[in-house]
Amino acid sequence: MGWSIDLISDRKITEEEVDKLVSNLPQEMSFVLGNSKQPWGWSTAVDVAIKDEYVIWLSGSYGMSGAIAEKFTIHMKDELEKIGHTISLIDRR
Repeated sequence: MGWSIDLISDRKITEEEVDKLVSNLPQEMSFVLGNSKQPWGWSTAVDVAIKDEYVIWLSGSYGMSGAIAEKFTIHMKDELEKIGHTISLIDRR
């Protein structure tokens, strides 16, 4: 079983913004071997992808990242709001 949460912004989210947020994730939210950009998005403790220019899609399996899904989502929402985005959430768990 998996989970996914959309972070929806009132303005465009750039790849550079997401890359900076992923690069500065706390250790407990990072992938053990380091956070890395993949063709589909970023591999962290949670999968991060730009779904469209206004939406970041967070996802993972309950077994691997379900325990930090809420904390990770709150962190990303807070960080995006610090740089001027207004974020709403759609929880698809």
